[in-house]
Amino acid sequence: PNPMVNNTSFTFGIVEDAEVTIEVHNVAGQLIKTLISGNYEAGEYTVKWNGADNSGRPVKQGVYYYTLKAGNFVDSKKLIIVNLED
Repeated sequence: PNPMVNNTSFTFGIVEDAEVTIEVHNVAGQLIKTLISGNYEAGEYTVKWNGADNSGRPVKQGVYYYTLKAGNFVDSKKLIIVNLED
């Protein structure tokens, strides 16, 4: 999803039923947005994000990190957000 302009999608697959979360954090490690959190059956999924934080406000341009947790699997990646209105 890099760089993100206005919105993005996260696609992931799991091979067995699991508790899944996708969270976005700022560079200080503060939680910005919980995209999903719940039990998912094995399969492929796409989650869309409009760039708003948990309070519904648009996040600022900059570097963020998103983390996918599915069962015992954890993976984090960098996300760059570019706001064209700035």
